[in-house]
Amino acid sequence: MNATETDATSMRPTGAGASRRYGWRAGLAFYLGIQAASFGLGLIAKRAKGQSQPRPGESLIGNEANNDYYNSLRQPVFAPPDWSFAPVWTLNNALQIWGLLHVLNLPPETPGRSSFLTLQGAFWGTFVAFNPLYFGLRSPVLGAATTQAGLTLTAASAVVAAFEMKNRQALASLATVLPWLVIAGATSGAVALWNRDDLLDAGPFVEPAEGWVKTG
Repeated sequence: MNATETDATSMRPTGAGASRRYGWRAGLAFYLGIQAASFGLGLIAKRAKGQSQPRPGESLIGNEANNDYYNSLRQPVFAPPDWSFAPVWTLNNALQIWGLLHVLNLPPETPGRSSFLTLQGAFWGTFVAFNPLYFGLRSPVLGAATTQAGLTLTAASAVVAAFEMKNRQALASLATVLPWLVIAGATSGAVALWNRDDLLDAGPFVEPAEGWVKTG
């Protein structure tokens, strides 16, 4: 196989032109930067609302105050339990960053590469904004809007990975976050409709049908 031939699995050139440019250190630095941005915005939002301050690394270890607020809201019967968020998002983030590094290391002329990176960049913006808006400002409506935006961007990323890039690694990196966001999108939509939004001073907008509200 010469330097102009491609690896069918990764769609990257093999040989002399296949050197990696981004490794695990870049991925770790990106993850820490995302966490720092989310923490900083959460700190500002909670100070504005006079709430207890967020803790660094709460996406890994959870946040009791956030859990209390989440559990105080009327939720649909399929809403994930509070303890599931930290481990699920740790897995989601790890896979997404692995996929992001893989796509960054593809040749710049790879079809769909720029689109995938743009969509994923926008997704990480929604990720950073979610906790400050939902938990910091106590806004289920903005939390739902952010979740729906994240779902849309992830679904579009999957379409690009599958049909434009034809890249299995890029598609596999979304294998856990996409179904999670489908559930989260439905959950956040119901929560936004069924509860009062403290920031917007509005709601609830709809009374849930009997049997659809989670109990216990």
